[in-house]
Amino acid sequence: MQIHGDAIVLSAKKHGENNLIVTLLAAGHGRVRGLVRRPTGSQQGLFQAGNTIAFTWQARLAEHLGHIRAELKTPIAARFMSRPERLLALQTACEWSALALPEQQAHDDLYTASLELWERLGDDYWALSTVAWEIRFLQCLGFGLDLRHCALTGANDNLAYVSPRTGRAVSAEAAAEWADRLLPLPRFLSEGDAPLPVNDNQILPQAMAGFRLSGHFLYQHILKNQHKDWPTARQLLLRRLQLLQTAA
Repeated sequence: MQIHGDAIVLSAKKHGENNLIVTLLAAGHGRVRGLVRRPTGSQQGLFQAGNTIAFTWQARLAEHLGHIRAELKTPIAARFMSRPERLLALQTACEWSALALPEQQAHDDLYTASLELWERLGDDYWALSTVAWEIRFLQCLGFGLDLRHCALTGANDNLAYVSPRTGRAVSAEAAAEWADRLLPLPRFLSEGDAPLPVNDNQILPQAMAGFRLSGHFLYQHILKNQHKDWPTARQLLLRRLQLLQTAA
């Protein structure tokens, strides 16, 4: 059996002394794992998380590990080596996909969303885009949030909270005395036409609120059910953002 095409590298881990186990998010195929035998120094760099590659996976049966051959298309990781927070954001998305996606089930919506995130990591709103990616990741796995209308009134304005149980938005008026039991909904997620924040003093608090929101549902639907730990890159990213917010 053989599959081939374009993919995003999610992870590469040593296997024995000379080999790698590589995990990909492949267009049309979803999460694909395979063995790379005795990669050279340049080939090891090829399998940096976030890079896009052209690959061939081959095995006798679909359920076998298989072998991977690949050529580099775009060295995405290298773009952010001097920007550690953005590199951690890229690695966070890769770690979530490697952790939670079922093997060889196509998720082209997430593949496209990840490539879009790689582009947005280059602008000033990269942290907000990373939160939006996590919200979309939940949707791709069947745990989408409804942030368009108030769950109680149906209104689509002044949405300020999210129910931690249902994932549905709640307006400030409808929340009333129950507001302290709800999750704050940052403006960049609730008001699609609202002006974007203009500096770190505005961006970072909204980003941190967004990560708390997405993190609640990622824990409930993925980590808690699968008894998994938080992606390391995400933990490091939030620590760095907290430091940046303190310094801003």
